[in-house]
Amino acid sequence: MDIDVVQSVLDGIPLCKAVTGIRPLLAGFSTDLKFILSANDEPVYLLRLSDKSETERRGVEFQVLRQLHSAGIPCSEPCYHKSVPEYGVCATLLRYIAGECAENVLPEISETAQCAVGTEAGEVLRRMHGAVDVPISRKWRNYREAKYRRMVTAARKMKLRFGGQHVVEQYVETNLHLLNGRPVAFQHDDYHPGNLIINSGRLTGVIDFNRIDWGDPWHDFYKMAHFAAPLWPAFACGQVDGYFGGTVPDDFWPLYTLYVAMSLHSDLVWTHKQWPNYVEASIERIAWICRTHDFSGGAAPVWVAAKEPVHTPSA
Repeated sequence: MDIDVVQSVLDGIPLCKAVTGIRPLLAGFSTDLKFILSANDEPVYLLRLSDKSETERRGVEFQVLRQLHSAGIPCSEPCYHKSVPEYGVCATLLRYIAGECAENVLPEISETAQCAVGTEAGEVLRRMHGAVDVPISRKWRNYREAKYRRMVTAARKMKLRFGGQHVVEQYVETNLHLLNGRPVAFQHDDYHPGNLIINSGRLTGVIDFNRIDWGDPWHDFYKMAHFAAPLWPAFACGQVDGYFGGTVPDDFWPLYTLYVAMSLHSDLVWTHKQWPNYVEASIERIAWICRTHDFSGGAAPVWVAAKEPVHTPSA
């Protein structure tokens, strides 16, 4: 998008009168256009421009952020949201969070420090799950099982397969009953180091709420298997311990394993559709998950005991 168009959008936002600098933010996989807005050479806002078809959903996210910010959750303060039909977009203005992405920080710190940051991440996740009103009534098993079966069907149509697929699918079919009676709460649904901000060794921000959903709060742990545990198992262990205050319920690991199993077809299908150049990386990541997770009995994955990388898949 032309920077003049972005400036025209900003001209309609009173809060942005003092903005003197606009810098595109290219990180992440979102299709939104993102810009860091500065005043006096200091970043003050993040502007997200989404397609007009996303206006209603972005409005829901804006209201969720209001609840989270009011509850003291370290997230961006939501400042402005409005449709801009003349440019076919909706604009969301968020307060900028200073710091670095945890993906960049974790490789540079000790395992003890990784665990400490993970513990903070788990504590924040637990608080998030209880901070947002649930606007819908949903039968979680029906919802999650239907999504899983859609992804299995899509993978078959695309002729996408992965090693250990039969064992994974068998674990799902055998353990679907674990979804019965699970609570429905707010879900970030993309909770991993790539969406956490670290400043001076502390967790200071949770970002990217584009995939929020409503369902079992424990479902928010499945991304741990994809993007945290392979590289920083100490962080992942800390996240679990922080969430549960050091005492992990007996029923957590079998259910976590089920959610990881139900995510594998989806990971492959989404990657094939959106980022086909990363399909091999997805297959390698899934292979690592199948080697380190117990898709027979649902016990804790091997990295929980090791707390050190069992294997480091390529990015």
